[in-house]
Amino acid sequence: MNSQSFDSQQLAYMRRRSDRFKFVGYGGYPADKVQWAAFLSLLQQKVSATKKIPEHFSRFTIKRKSGLTADSLEAALILRKVNDNIRRAYGIKQPSRSEITHEVAQLLRENTTKHLIKIDIRSFFESVPVNQLYRQLEQDRKLSTLTLQLLADFLRICKERQFHGLPRGLSLSATLAELHVRDLDRQIRAIPGVYHVNRYVDDIIVFCFKSPDETRGLVRKILKSFGLRINSEKHKVFNVHMNCEFKCPAKSACVRKGVCQATAGPKPQVLDFLGYAFEFKKENAQSNSVSLRFSARKITTLKTRMIRAFGDYRATGDVVLLGRRIKYLAGNHKLKSSQNRGRLRAGVFYSYMQCDVSDPAFLNQLKDLDVFLRTQIYAATAGVPHALSPIDALRLVRISFAAAVAHRITNKAAPTGSGLVKECWKYG
Repeated sequence: MNSQSFDSQQLAYMRRRSDRFKFVGYGGYPADKVQWAAFLSLLQQKVSATKKIPEHFSRFTIKRKSGLTADSLEAALILRKVNDNIRRAYGIKQPSRSEITHEVAQLLRENTTKHLIKIDIRSFFESVPVNQLYRQLEQDRKLSTLTLQLLADFLRICKERQFHGLPRGLSLSATLAELHVRDLDRQIRAIPGVYHVNRYVDDIIVFCFKSPDETRGLVRKILKSFGLRINSEKHKVFNVHMNCEFKCPAKSACVRKGVCQATAGPKPQVLDFLGYAFEFKKENAQSNSVSLRFSARKITTLKTRMIRAFGDYRATGDVVLLGRRIKYLAGNHKLKSSQNRGRLRAGVFYSYMQCDVSDPAFLNQLKDLDVFLRTQIYAATAGVPHALSPIDALRLVRISFAAAVAHRITNKAAPTGSGLVKECWKYG
């Protein structure tokens, strides 16, 4: 059984490589093993004596949604340990984005008549009934007394800062939200006619073979029982039919189901989900063709971040930081942590491995991003007050989205971490 203790050894497991670059205030970051031992011992004593979380937090707002970030190493370690205790006690595991994407693509390829319902939960974190959830955790008796006391203190901090439900930006909030809806997926799957459900945080994909309107109404009722609502603005229904179903006079009497040679309809449908655009035909023949590429929103995000990176360069003149930012956007990089030891990778290829590198539409997206990047580079050569030198411009021109995907170019992890790299496009 995993320990729920907040002793120095358990708190040490909560450290992250990026902490040394993130937490510079409230006493800074321990420099060596001796300082670490003293820091963790003192933190253990504080937690045991006060049963409180240091109130070192900053509030942020993005797209009219508010969240919290921990400003001190002390607060971060305690929150991580509370979060770790809850996840282990309840077996909470975040579903894999890659696995979900693969499943959705495979289901769309199947030559069956189906309806696909995309549902977005409105104000997911803000709608979690935290008092009710806390009482349930108390009754379950799966968490230690100190874990519950620290969780109660966290919820007090949220209430005093006038948050409704849970604040965004913290792993603990994500865990508590998942805990609240841990039975949601099972209830949706139990709806008659529903044969597959995928949910990633507040985005839900429902596959069904009965009326999508009726199914959506039942999903709405289930969500309401959890205190949640559908975001009607982001709700969408896709209908995929066997081509022979409405063109062949035999219909249900057809003996060639599954081997029908009817041609698919010309107009594709596009589903935006988890940063991907799934393009597929409305009608099926033997197999539905499905292609995956960047979603329109992802393209906009990448271009916006390029603009912000060059804007920050014009203000600071830091060409080294500009280069690191562009490599981060238009390349791949290793993910370092105490858990994966650098074996995981992310970036334009590794974060979008389901995209087909032979798909002309996807290749055109990469080329378009490269053209946009070069436009920004050339504009910066005449920038004021800091203009890119010809040598620096040439170095940047060599960076390519298309090359990073085709050759899986992976940049070495920067020695100073990614916090500064991401700073200019924080929350955007």
